[in-house]
Amino acid sequence: MAELTPLAQWLRRQPRQIVARGAAGELDSDQFVARVSAWRATLALQPGERFAVHHEDSGEFLAILLALWQLQRIACIASDNQSTSVTQLQNRVDGFIGDFPAAANPLRNARHDAAAFSDWAVLNADHVLLEIHTSGSSGAPKTIAKTVTQLDQELAALQARWPGDIDSQLLTTVSHHHFYGLMIALLWPFSTGRSFDTRICELPEDIICRAALLPRFILVSSPSHLARFSPTFNWSAVAGRCVAAYSSAAPLTRADSQHAAALLQAPVREIYGSSETGAIAWRCQQEAD
Repeated sequence: MAELTPLAQWLRRQPRQIVARGAAGELDSDQFVARVSAWRATLALQPGERFAVHHEDSGEFLAILLALWQLQRIACIASDNQSTSVTQLQNRVDGFIGDFPAAANPLRNARHDAAAFSDWAVLNADHVLLEIHTSGSSGAPKTIAKTVTQLDQELAALQARWPGDIDSQLLTTVSHHHFYGLMIALLWPFSTGRSFDTRICELPEDIICRAALLPRFILVSSPSHLARFSPTFNWSAVAGRCVAAYSSAAPLTRADSQHAAALLQAPVREIYGSSETGAIAWRCQQEAD
């Protein structure tokens, strides 16, 4: 069973693990902490409290978050980096970090000459780590704050429900810029010592291609992606390797759930909730009850 390290303490404890895998290869915990150190040194020179963060590489995105949190700053996460989102955020944040348009004058790179930092703080339980910016069901922009305690309690609940497999790498078709993807596909594997792929699988073929290189994997997806799983794809290349698939963001039909489960040869677990509440319920439509 994977052991959960709370986000509040991860940098102090620094578990030995492969944090992520991507196009450039593996990112181990020492390399990851070096990226956090570099971002911390860079961001310490930037005045302000709130910073909009967007980065397509989820490993670099996570390093930026941890650096901001060590400086007691707040990461403001928009669902995308389009000009409309930038306009909505520009009066709420003190700067933009990552792959925002040049018009936003973003901070794109960390200092490569930064000395390694070692005096990491344990995060205060009541500190607001994140502000999630969503369109809301009405279409009006909404801001949802998340504290250290809220994130760590949700991660603990996920781990208690599904202890998982430490050798299972996370693959995802959903963005870490949405709360579901952030929690399930990024923070959960990170806090339990399971590696995650830093790239989104845009197509079913991407899932098969990357999963075929892994002994075991967990898939984090959504109904819109699972519904496009065609039996004409070479699912036999990953037969027996999927531990479980997760789905959220919308209801999943019974037919699509059972079809995806048959192709993956694994249970499909649906998570229900919202950015405001976090996960509040789940079901698996392959089970008799």
